[in-house]
Order: sequence, then structure tokens, then C-alpha cells
Amino acid sequence: MPAVPWLQILFGIMGLSRQRASKMAHRAMLIIVFVCRGERGGGCAKSQLDATVDYARGNGIRQLELAVSGESMAAIRFYEREGFHEAGRTGGIMHDSREIDDVMMVRRIEDYKTSRGHRGTQIAGTVIRSGKRPDELGSSGLQWL
Repeated sequence: MPAVPWLQILFGIMGLSRQRASKMAHRAMLIIVFVCRGERGGGCAKSQLDATVDYARGNGIRQLELAVSGESMAAIRFYEREGFHEAGRTGGIMHDSREIDDVMMVRRIEDYKTSRGHRGTQIAGTVIRSGKRPDELGSSGLQWL
């Protein structure tokens, strides 16, 4: 079997879904946010979010939105450190016969570039893959799909 010249490891993934209606096209929702358990707290989520914000800003998005479990205090604190604020709560999921709220969070993006001519929902994502740890990657390890 030939030797593998490099090893790719998936550390995390983050997606972005732009609103469809023209009056809301300046808004996008963070979706599919995931960081491997062993990589949490090591900068992977921040690297992904920074790349996602840069991508959004470069495509005319002024506001990012997300929903996070009301019981996920570590995630809520992370998003607050990154400039998101709570915009409200909604009924989320049922777990063991009890309802867990979703916390709706919003972040405005400054210094946006106007985007014209988009059609429909645009979905993009970033994946971190490398033989290096996320804090060693820099932006070169981030790939937009």
C-alpha cells in the first residue's frame, strides 16, 4: 500500500445560509456548526467563525443569526465573546419529555461590501482539514465549499 503523503483530519464544519427574500438578503443564518469534541477550546470554532464572517462580509451580508440550545452555556458564551447577543428564545427541541429552548442570537457585521444579483438561497460552508492543529493553521487551512 502506498504511503499517504499527508494526513487530513476534519476538525469542524460551519455553514452559512443566506436569506432568500430580497428585503432580507443582507441576513444569513449560521447552520451546521460542529467542532470535534477533542478539538473544542483549541481555537477551531473561532477560526471557522472568523472565516465565515469574512466570507459573509465579502458577499454583502450585514447580519448573522443563529439558534443555539439554551442548555449549551459554553456555546452561548463563545458566541457572546464573538459579538453575538441574544435576540430572543423559542421553543426548541423535546428531550426526555421536557422542552429545551433555542436561544436566537444576532451579530451585525460592519464594513460590508454590497452584493448584487444573487438568486435564491446561497449556502456555503467552511471545513478545517489538515495534519496540523487548528491554532497552527492560519487561514490557509480553511476551505469554503
